[in-house]
Amino acid sequence: MTQKLRRFVCANCKCSELTTGGGINYHCAECRKEKGMPDLTSPQYLAHQAVAKARKAGLLADPKTLACVDCQGPAIEYDHRDYSKPLAVEPVCRRCNLRRGPALTQEVSHG
Repeated sequence: MTQKLRRFVCANCKCSELTTGGGINYHCAECRKEKGMPDLTSPQYLAHQAVAKARKAGLLADPKTLACVDCQGPAIEYDHRDYSKPLAVEPVCRRCNLRRGPALTQEVSHG
């Protein structure tokens, strides 16, 4: 599925960019970084979006209905070990997720 590019003007610096999404409060990548907003092209952000879409489509259960794969207690969230595999997640409790540490953040090559 190909998404249509549209031109949006940054609400902060007024530069214009071609992108697949945006709106009245669109901010360019530089302004997003300045304001501490998430990078919408980072593997981490894209992986979290993929999980949210899969949950909404019913492909992944609410993690709160599952047991933590590490301690068998109640899970609260999904954990990525590798952001280049956005739907390879495991349900974990917050404590176990913190113990696991950060996931692998590799840039995904497109070609």
